[in-house]
Amino acid sequence: YNKNAGELPAEALEILVGDTNRPESISLKAELREDDYAVKYFPESGRIAIIGGSDEATLKAVSYFLEFCFSGGEIESTLSFVSAGQ
Repeated sequence: YNKNAGELPAEALEILVGDTNRPESISLKAELREDDYAVKYFPESGRIAIIGGSDEATLKAVSYFLEFCFSGGEIESTLSFVSAGQ
């Protein structure tokens, strides 16, 4: 968490969780319904966005990401997962 996130360089490598002011989060959130969630790597910026259509869905996205990382998954340009909400 950075209270002054607007002061970070635009090219900063970040893992974006939930609603943020970054274009990656904004564009990915626009594709989601309330119960959907997504985890996506954006190779052009080097950022990973983890977001849901609701707070509960964002928690599911974080759980998915952690499970992916701790099961030996490698972050590649192909990392992209979008759930179909229940």
